[in-house]
Amino acid sequence: MDNYGRRVAAFGKAAGIAGMAVGLYTWAYQQINKNSQNPCPPFTNRFNSYTELAADVSAILNKAKAITGRLPRPIVIGALGRSGSGSCEFAAKVGLEVTKWDLEETKAGGPFKDLLSHDVFVNCIYLSTKIPPFVTKELLQSPERRLSVIVDVSCDVTNPNNPLPIYDTITTFLNPTVRIIDGKIPVDVVSIDHLPSLVPYESSTEFGDALIDHLLQYPDSPVWNRAKDVFYKHLNSTTSKL
Repeated sequence: MDNYGRRVAAFGKAAGIAGMAVGLYTWAYQQINKNSQNPCPPFTNRFNSYTELAADVSAILNKAKAITGRLPRPIVIGALGRSGSGSCEFAAKVGLEVTKWDLEETKAGGPFKDLLSHDVFVNCIYLSTKIPPFVTKELLQSPERRLSVIVDVSCDVTNPNNPLPIYDTITTFLNPTVRIIDGKIPVDVVSIDHLPSLVPYESSTEFGDALIDHLLQYPDSPVWNRAKDVFYKHLNSTTSKL
């Protein structure tokens, strides 16, 4: 951790990028296969770079646009964090305007009807306390809903305080979505907890670049000393309960 308690190396940005990419791909697949109730097909490819991933996503978005006459409208909650900024950056990279929400926009508490006017909702918050849900199944039944893809990058499905209490299944790249609402405008949820592995080389390089200086200073650096203190704090807490 740095002086502010933030991890010095994390896969957050990569997770946000991949989460937005999978969400946009899922939306495009829904449009191209409008009369199909089949889920999004598996992701069998891995990409060498974010640029390569963006080119692939742009291609399928253009196919969807040829059918619908438009591109999707995404929204990111947690837009100022690592994951959120990655999601917003990727949306811009494929030519989309993204609605950015963070603490200021969500402080009144959900559920948020405004989410329904977007096509893809990407959740990137760091969950530390219980908060009102961002969206509920009841809200998703609204006839005004345009929203059809929800990506839970935070993936707090096992947390009782999960602000997305609409699903209970972790998905994978081989089974990337779980459908929670059928019909003309379905709702598919992406809850992949290993998103950075979609772009393994670039995400790993980013992580290594952030960590290397601290590795070279091991064990005499504030970062390692703070990590050691946290480790022994939790070790002692666990030991005292035995």
